[in-house]
Amino acid sequence: MKVKDLAERPREKALLQGVQTLNDAELLMLLIESGTRKFSAFDLAHQLLSRCGGVAYLTKLSFADLISFPGIKEARAIRILAAIELAKRISLDEQQEVHTITSAKDAYHYLYHHLRFEKQEHFVALYLDTKHHIIHYQHIFKGSLDCSIVHPREIFKVALQISAACIVVAHNHPSGDALPSLQDVEVTNLLYETGKIMQIPIIDHIIVGKRQYFSFNEAKMLGEKKL
Repeated sequence: MKVKDLAERPREKALLQGVQTLNDAELLMLLIESGTRKFSAFDLAHQLLSRCGGVAYLTKLSFADLISFPGIKEARAIRILAAIELAKRISLDEQQEVHTITSAKDAYHYLYHHLRFEKQEHFVALYLDTKHHIIHYQHIFKGSLDCSIVHPREIFKVALQISAACIVVAHNHPSGDALPSLQDVEVTNLLYETGKIMQIPIIDHIIVGKRQYFSFNEAKMLGEKKL
């Protein structure tokens, strides 16, 4: 079979050359399985990837989003969502192997998989034991960071419940720029001071950007009043 023929026959290509040789559209074609009267599976896969902005952004599509695409009916949408969910679970399971946070970079790598595709700011916390093993990951809230909506009691209540020794807080910047804002500094200072009182220290605040991060600990800004 010619290479050109294999381009629209991903099943045969996978059998001959291995699944790892398939590109994103070809993998998606296997999930779509067949075309419609108007579009082939090849067309549907490429149109879907083009309209959503690439394979990474498939994870942001809901069932309603998928069935709004021409040619993607309920069964196809469910197959695609099932594949995405399986990939997410594999990724999270792999993350569980990284138990110890020894640096800001360790925390960033752990958090990146949770936050990299989010289109809004998400504030989260990593709860650590005395050896800096991650014992719990907690999503705190979604939205712009502000002292008026960050409630230390919500963060430290969990820490008390699970007997955490210390906490790393984090949030993402959907813009991709990891530099802290004045609000980020104010929130960090509030939580840092609360941690001192509670004797459960905030040992870092990580801002996750696009393939970059900012660490308040590395920048020696924990407890600082201003930028």
